[in-house]
Amino acid sequence: QMPTATSQDATAATGATGATVATEGSVLIKDREWTRSGSWAKQMLTDPTKTGLVLTPGLHHFDFKDREGRVIPVHYYISGDFSIGVDENDPSTEADPDDEEEEQAEGSHDTGEGETDGDAPPDDEGVVDMEFEKECLEHEEQMISQSVLFVCHGVLRNAKTYCSNWINLAERFNLMVICPEFTTESFPDTLYNYGGVEKGKKQRTWAFTSIEYIFDTFLLSGMKKDGYSLFGHSAGAQFAHRFVLFSAPGSRCLQIVSANAGWYTLPILNEVSEHSWPYSLKKSPVPFTLAQLELIFSRKLLILLGQEDTGLKYLRVTPGAQAQGDNRFERGLHFFTQARKMAAAYGFKFNWSLRTVPTVGHSNKHMAFIAARQLFSLSRAHRIEPAIPPTTAEEPEEEQEQDNEECNNAA
Repeated sequence: QMPTATSQDATAATGATGATVATEGSVLIKDREWTRSGSWAKQMLTDPTKTGLVLTPGLHHFDFKDREGRVIPVHYYISGDFSIGVDENDPSTEADPDDEEEEQAEGSHDTGEGETDGDAPPDDEGVVDMEFEKECLEHEEQMISQSVLFVCHGVLRNAKTYCSNWINLAERFNLMVICPEFTTESFPDTLYNYGGVEKGKKQRTWAFTSIEYIFDTFLLSGMKKDGYSLFGHSAGAQFAHRFVLFSAPGSRCLQIVSANAGWYTLPILNEVSEHSWPYSLKKSPVPFTLAQLELIFSRKLLILLGQEDTGLKYLRVTPGAQAQGDNRFERGLHFFTQARKMAAAYGFKFNWSLRTVPTVGHSNKHMAFIAARQLFSLSRAHRIEPAIPPTTAEEPEEEQEQDNEECNNAA
């Protein structure tokens, strides 16, 4: 069975004031729910200022220390109309592009297999296209979501840039945007893409688990929210879709968007998988059971793909990756199709969805807005639904056609 966090797990947060707080005994998983235990938690709930976190509108930062002592810088933005308290209806600045030299250096790092990772940063790494967003929203009503969103950075590990460039979307959708930075020192090479999952490493040391602990730190500092959403593009999409596979049963994550990943870990077990980890769950560092596979398919996951994301630059070309398709768009379709087939074969409920975006390639700036709209729009036509969408771009759903018609010209 998958290991679970215990009441002895310890984390720490260092706020802007320099205060450091060890969260010994702050979180445990019990009966599929995250609950609190220990005297430290009780003390924090009565004196949330000890975390040093700032829960006021604006852009902030604090350093989070995980169970291994690794520092994870956390950049976060709170919109002006975001309510720190519980919202009953909660469903869940553009930067200059990085230059080609940095892009190639980061995008071509070795994976230990003599191949590139397949998730080089796009030209607009971390950038949200405000003109695209403005045109798409020209005739749309103000949206009120009051949600918490974790945004996963790409291979450049530029979480601060991602956070800054989500400010306009945060204001539009009334969000708290949290961008942890998993540095190359703490999570080298593809270890970030794998969420810190390694053979012999306990779950409390994974980057996936750190997301839960960081959310918990905000709760202990006074925020009152029941859950959060998570978005990742490119390398961040690799993190996001594997988060669905490896996050604990009691995770507070309500919905996930994985956009334009370079390749995938298929949710296929040992007996039917041709390619082993990291291309499937065969020989995974953590053994899986059918019960866990059922839980995976029950999670609310959206695979978001740009129909023009067919370039070969920096694409991983190992046999396991090539078996998923010739480019990112094909591989995303293959991942979704195989997952749906697996769920049907076992009779499991399938809560995943697929959306493709025409005329958009490997572009974070376009995908960021589409993802925000899918996650937080009050309009049912733009929200993620656990329906079974088409497996090809030529047969879009009626709702998808509505999105495409409004956004196609701006893309």
